[in-house]
Amino acid sequence: VSLTQTVEVNVPVHVHGDCSGVKKGGILEHVMREVRVSCLARAIPESFKIDITDLDIGNSIHAKDLPLPEGVKLLTGVDHVVINVVAPRAEEEAPAAAVAEGAATTPEVITKGKKEEEGVAGQPAVSGGKPVAAGTAKSGTATGGKPTAAPAGGTAKK
Repeated sequence: VSLTQTVEVNVPVHVHGDCSGVKKGGILEHVMREVRVSCLARAIPESFKIDITDLDIGNSIHAKDLPLPEGVKLLTGVDHVVINVVAPRAEEEAPAAAVAEGAATTPEVITKGKKEEEGVAGQPAVSGGKPVAAGTAKSGTATGGKPTAAPAGGTAKK
């Protein structure tokens, strides 16, 4: 690159200072972290340093507000927002109430798979299409030859 040739480069944008809008509860949005400029290779700025001390809620800094050194031409659109301070969104009361209400109730437990040993609402359990009397199913055969857990209080026999 020749030092006498014009080049196009992206230059970083850095902020400094304690933003007055943030102190009042606003949120600082650094919208563009780089801007595109055209200049001689020897005149490329290291960065653009912006003092945000006086930036209040609702105010913004546009690309046209950046301090350009002599010989540096801004290629980024002049109306592009680089930095702004916005008011925080007010949280809705309804979702907070729903969360508090949901915390007071017991969550429903959903289990995976089918349980053939348990009957449907008072009906006897069915194994292979035949009713099974409670307590008569043998461990390991109640599900048509598929292994099952041992009955409560006992051990599985092989």
